Amino acid sequence: MKKIFVISGPSGSGKTALLKGLFRSRQIKEKFFKIPTFTTRKPRKGERNFLDYCFLTKEEFLRLKKKKFFLESKKYLEDFYGTPKDFLKKAGKKFPLLCIDVEGALKIKKKFKDKAVLVFIQPPSSKVLEVRLRKRRTEPEEILKKRLRIAKKEVKYAKKYKYRLTNQNLDKTKEELKRILLEEMKDL
Repeated sequence: MKKIFVISGPSGSGKTALLKGLFRSRQIKEKFFKIPTFTTRKPRKGERNFLDYCFLTKEEFLRLKKKKFFLESKKYLEDFYGTPKDFLKKAGKKFPLLCIDVEGALKIKKKFKDKAVLVFIQPPSSKVLEVRLRKRRTEPEEILKKRLRIAKKEVKYAKKYKYRLTNQNLDKTKEELKRILLEEMKDL
C-alpha cells in the first residue's frame, strides 16, 4: 500500500488555506488526491460541496456512520465529521491526503502504521489563533471560546506527529508542506 498523508491542527491554524494553495500546484494535483471530509456543519462563505467538504444533514451522516461508511468520524462541538473509506480507492494512483482532527489522525496512524505520514499545522501563538478565529466571524462567542479551549488540547498532540509546521506565513508554510509531501512521496 502507498502512503496516506494526514494534515491536522487546531481550527484556525490555516489547514484549509494551505491545502487550497497547495492544490493550485500542478505537481501536487498530479500526485495527491484530497479526500473530502463529510460534515453536518453549515458551509462557510466560499466553500463548495464535494470540493471543500461534503455537507450532509445530521440524519444522513448518522445513517452513513451506522453503515460503517467512515474510516474515522467524530463529533466536534455541535457537528459531526468523518472520512469516507471508499475515497481511499477513488484516489487511484494518487496519494490520499486527509485534513482531519488529531484524534482522527491518531486513528489513521494506528490503522496504517508507518504508511501514515502525519503533519501538524500550528499557529504561531494562541493569541494569533484567537485573532484568526475572530476574523472569520462565522460563529457566536460561546463557540469561539470552545474552539480555543479545544485548540490548547490539540496542540499538545503535536509531538506525536512526524512533522510540525508553525504557520506564521502562509506562503512559506505552504512551500514547506509541499516539500515534505514530495519528499515523503519519494521514500517508497
